[in-house]
Amino acid sequence: MRAPPGRATYTPLNFRLPSRLRLYYHAELPAVRAATSRQNLRASFAHLERAHILGQRQALPHTHPHLLRVNGGGAPL
Repeated sequence: MRAPPGRATYTPLNFRLPSRLRLYYHAELPAVRAATSRQNLRASFAHLERAHILGQRQALPHTHPHLLRVNGGGAPL
């Protein structure tokens, strides 16, 4: 259903990843930690980007890579 012009629509927040993405998303998180522990920030950032993209339509999976980056889990902002 489309909203009339000039009116915003309400989109409920999604918190869970669809099952087809969950495996790929959860594979990126240990890869971030491994690359960070090797101090390979380029690889760490690439894994964070992938996790970010995979979770971009869900609120928590989208935010988690941001928090990892801020907390030193990847390349600086």
